[in-house]
Amino acid sequence: MIPHTYRDASEDPAAYAADQCGRQGVTVAFASEHLVDEPLYVFRAEAAEMGMDPWVSVEGIDALRDGSGFVVEFSRTGEIRAQAGDRLFAQRSTLRKLGLPDGEPGGWKLAGPR
Repeated sequence: MIPHTYRDASEDPAAYAADQCGRQGVTVAFASEHLVDEPLYVFRAEAAEMGMDPWVSVEGIDALRDGSGFVVEFSRTGEIRAQAGDRLFAQRSTLRKLGLPDGEPGGWKLAGPR
């Protein structure tokens, strides 16, 4: 779980936009372990700056055989290599439904590094 901590929208546009539509930042490693069949998204800052929909749906996450990271696959833009701590977004309602921390104030948090 990646806490959303920002003073204003310009400090972390992705977290700000996620809060506006009920999404929570999660690490790629967390998503690959707990959210395999659930909707996930990546925030594209360039699209947001142009007034377009900044959310890209994730189609799959595959761990690299050598353990050096992951391949995150997208429906319309191909794939990227990602590290375990890189950020994806999940719907808070999905996290609650699965009994996982949803990042809401007062909710329980996972222990460990960001």
